[in-house]
Amino acid sequence: MGGCCSAPDPSARSERAPKRFEQPTDVIFFLLFIISCGFTCWLAYTTWTLSVGTITYGHDSYGNICSLNNADAVYYQSTAEDPKDHVIGYVANYTAVGNMYHMDHTNNAKAYDSRFGDIEVIAEQKNPLDGDGKTYCTEKCPGQDLPASINKESVLQMLAAQIYLANKNALITEASHFATMVESLGGGVTSADATATAEALWCETFFTNAGYQASNPDVEAFCLANKVILPSDLVSNRCVPNQILVGILVRAAADYAESQNQQNGVAPEPAETPEEASVGEDKGWFEEKLSAIGAAITTLQKEMIGSCVIALVIAVLVILIIQLLTKYIVKILVIAFFLCSCFGIVYVWVGWYIKEKKMQSEFDPVRFQGFTVCQGVHNATVNATAESRFYEGICDEGVPDDEEWKNYRIWAIVITVVCLAMCITICCCWSNIALAVELFDEAGQCVFSMLGILAQPAITIALVIVTYLVCALQIYYALQIKQRVMNQEDDEDLTVRFESKSQIWEYAWLYLLFNGFWVAVFIDGVHQTSLAGAVSAWFFSETKTRTVVCCPAWNAVKMTLKYNLGSIALGSLLIAIMRTIQVIIWIIERQAQIQTPPGVEPGKFRQALFSCLKACSAFVERWLAFLNRNAYIGIAVFGYDFCRAAQKALSLKVENAGRAATTAIICKGVLFLGTLISIAGSVACFNLVGNYFNDKMGAISKDMYAFVTVHAIVGLFSWLITSVFLSVYEMTLDTIFICFCEDQQRNNGKDRPYFSSPRLVKFMRENA
Repeated sequence: MGGCCSAPDPSARSERAPKRFEQPTDVIFFLLFIISCGFTCWLAYTTWTLSVGTITYGHDSYGNICSLNNADAVYYQSTAEDPKDHVIGYVANYTAVGNMYHMDHTNNAKAYDSRFGDIEVIAEQKNPLDGDGKTYCTEKCPGQDLPASINKESVLQMLAAQIYLANKNALITEASHFATMVESLGGGVTSADATATAEALWCETFFTNAGYQASNPDVEAFCLANKVILPSDLVSNRCVPNQILVGILVRAAADYAESQNQQNGVAPEPAETPEEASVGEDKGWFEEKLSAIGAAITTLQKEMIGSCVIALVIAVLVILIIQLLTKYIVKILVIAFFLCSCFGIVYVWVGWYIKEKKMQSEFDPVRFQGFTVCQGVHNATVNATAESRFYEGICDEGVPDDEEWKNYRIWAIVITVVCLAMCITICCCWSNIALAVELFDEAGQCVFSMLGILAQPAITIALVIVTYLVCALQIYYALQIKQRVMNQEDDEDLTVRFESKSQIWEYAWLYLLFNGFWVAVFIDGVHQTSLAGAVSAWFFSETKTRTVVCCPAWNAVKMTLKYNLGSIALGSLLIAIMRTIQVIIWIIERQAQIQTPPGVEPGKFRQALFSCLKACSAFVERWLAFLNRNAYIGIAVFGYDFCRAAQKALSLKVENAGRAATTAIICKGVLFLGTLISIAGSVACFNLVGNYFNDKMGAISKDMYAFVTVHAIVGLFSWLITSVFLSVYEMTLDTIFICFCEDQQRNNGKDRPYFSSPRLVKFMRENA
C-alpha cells in the first residue's frame, strides 16, 4: 500500500515468519462489550432525563431546586414504622410551616447554607457542619454586589468587625441602625452606599427578597441570632464564606471579649501558644496560599507553556540519546556497579582488619576504677584523676566495644554477600546485558524507521481522557436521580431530604464507572496491539526500509479491528473488574472510617484487613496489566485468541527468562534515567527563563508553596510528555524481544536466515 499510510502489512509476511491467523477471536466478549456500551448509553440518557439537578443547581432544605419552578414538585412522607418505606403518596401544596414548599426559584440561582453564616459559630471557631442551619435558594449571595466604596480592602476589614459588634449589640434592631454604623467607617463610604450595604446584609430583608417568610421558625431563629449576615463569596452557584473576612471577624471577637473582661474586671485568659494563636490568624491560610499559587501560575503562564515545548524537544533528544548512546551508557553503568561492588567488599574487610588490629594493639583499653586507660601510653596504676580522663578520651578514639564489633562483622558479611552476588550476576549475565543493548539498538532502528508511531499515544491519551470525562458526566447525572422525602420526626421542624429513588439508582454510578474503566482500557488495548502489530510487521519484513509516514500502524489497526477486538475486550474486562473492586474496597474503608466515633482509634484488625485487601488488589491489577501487555503482543504477532496469545508470549519469555529479566531491568533503568533527564532539563530551562530573562522567579520564590507548586507542574507536564514517547520505545522493545525469541526458534541463520539485523545476527553468532 502506498501513500500516506504505507507501512509493512502484517498479512503479507515471509514464509519464514510466523503466520498471523486471520479469523475473529473471542467474539462473545466483544458482543458483551457492545451490549455494555449500549446499555450505558441508555442508562446515561435515562439519568439525564430523570436527574432533578440537586448538584447542578443546588437546593434548599424544603425540597426546592434552585433556578427552577418547583410548583409541580412531588413530595413523599416517611412512615414512622419503617423510614425506608417512604413512598406512600403525593403531598400537594404542603404548608404546615409557612409557604416554604413548591416555591418558584426561577430567579434564585444561588444556594446559601446558613450554617456557614452563623456569626457566633464563626467567632468561636466551631465546625459549622455540626450546626442545625438550613439551606436556602437566593438571587444573590450576601454582599455579592456591595458598592465600590465598600469593596475596598480596608473598608471590608472594618466592616467585618462592625458586623460582629452589630450582632452583639441588642440596640441594633433595624437596618437603618446598621447603616449608621457602616457610614461611620469612613474611607469614602457615602450615606447611599451605607444604606445599600445595610439592606443587602440585613438578615430579614435578605430572606424576604429570596421569597422566604420572615415568620418561618427557621428564618426567625437564624435572624434572631444573626441580625446582619457576613458577606460571602460565590463559587459556581454556591455561596461560600469569605475566609479573609472570617479571619477578621474571629480577631474582632477576641478583641471584644478582651474589652468586656477588662470592663468587668475579669482576669485575662492565659497566653496562647503559637499554635493556638495561629488558628484564628491563619483562618484563611489555605485560601491565601491558593491565591498565591494562582497568582504565580498567572505570572509564569508563558514560561510554563514554553517549558512544555522545551520538554517536548528534550523528550525527542532523550530518544536520540537512547538510540545513539545506550550501549555506552549501559556498559558504563554495569561496569560502575561491578567496580563499586568490588570496592565495597574490599572496603568492609579492610575496615575489619584495621579494627581488629586496634583491638589487639598495645593500646588495648583497660578499665581501672571506672575509667579507661591505655597500657602503652599510661601506667595501669594511674589513679582516677583528670589525667586518666584525658587518656580515656585518647584511648577510646577508634576502638570499638564488643557490641559495636559484633554489629560491624554482621554488616560486613551482609554487604559482602550482596556485593559478591552482584558481581557474580554481572559476570554471568554479561552476554544477556550485551544482548539487551543490541535489542535497544534494534528497537531504535524500528522507531526511527516509523517515526509516525511516536504520535500514536497522543491520540490514545486524548480518547482515554474523553472517555473518562464522559464517564464523569454520566455519574454526575446519575447521582442526581433523587426524590423529595419529608421527615416526620418533629412536626415543628419539617425538612426535606433527597434520597435515591431505589437501590438500583443509588448504585447505578458504580456500573457507569465500571463501563468507563472498560472502555478506557479497551482503547489502550487497541493502541498497544496496533503498535505491536506495526513493530512485528517491520521485524518480520524482508527489507527493513525507513518510511516517514503519518500513520505507520494503520495496517496493524485494520487487522486488529477486523479480527481481534474480542480478545482486547476480554483483556480490558479483567482490568476493569479489578479496578472496580479497588474502588469498592476504598468506599467500604471510607464508610468504616465515617462510622467510627470521633476520638476512637480504628481497630488494628480492620486496618490490617483493608491494607491486605488493597495490597492484594493492587498486585492482581499489576499482574493483569502485565498479562494483557504480553497477550496483546502475542495477538499482534500470531493472531491468536487472548488466552493462547498470552500463553505463547509468556512461554517465550520463560524459555528465555535470563534474557527477559535482564532486558526488562535495563529497559526500566534506561527509560527511568531518560525521564529524570527530561524533567531536570525542563525545570532547569524554566528556572533559567524565569531568573535571567525576565526576573519573574525572584518574586515567586518568596512564597515556598507557590514556588514548589509551579515547579511541580512543570515537572509533571515534562514527565507526561516524556512518558508518551518513551512508552512507545518500551512497547517496541518488548515486541522486538518476543519477535527475536520467535525468530531464534523458527530459523537457524543458514538455509533459514534470521530476520534480525546483521549486527544482532553477528552478536548471536559470536555468543552462541
